[in-house]
Amino acid sequence: MKKKKVQKKNTVLYIDENLVSLAKKFKLNLSQITESAIKSHLYPFLPAGERQLFFLSHIEELKRDGMCFFLSAAIKSIQIKNVRLFKDLKLTFKEGINIIYGPNSSGKTTLIRIIAEMNELLEKTSNGKEKTIRIEFSPESKISIEYYNKKTDKHECVLLDEPVERLVEENKKQFLSWLKKEYAGSQIILTTIDEEFSHLGNNRIVL
Repeated sequence: MKKKKVQKKNTVLYIDENLVSLAKKFKLNLSQITESAIKSHLYPFLPAGERQLFFLSHIEELKRDGMCFFLSAAIKSIQIKNVRLFKDLKLTFKEGINIIYGPNSSGKTTLIRIIAEMNELLEKTSNGKEKTIRIEFSPESKISIEYYNKKTDKHECVLLDEPVERLVEENKKQFLSWLKKEYAGSQIILTTIDEEFSHLGNNRIVL
């Protein structure tokens, strides 16, 4: 069966020219942003089945943009010393929802990328036992991540970089509830610049 093509239509939108200039400056795709915003505002009017599809579509968009990763093991802790933005960072993660809060340029995206890259090493070296992955660039520069034992803690980790920033305010809590159900039993680590939202998990981390 051939996949049905989504029909696109040219539409005239009146947008603040300053926002358009900023979007161009940072090379943002206005069409994608506008489509995502419209979908987000439509969410309260959708029946239950389509709401499920809405959030699944949101996850696919995040994956496409390099903002969503599925890891092969849950994370206990991470230590980063003198790597990129971090001088001496030590974080501990719990089961359930871990929300990393910080303003722009605080290192949230850098942290997500490091965790995702380290997971690739875990997949190549894992033997099913509790594992610590270390990289030493020099005695003063290193990354170390400790993972849960995959035989006793079989759940994977869902890693998300600022997943609610594209959603309207009233949809953020619904998305978090959906994540808990959709990935029940999995550890979830996500970042946000929304200070109020950052209190909704069971482990809040501030950068």
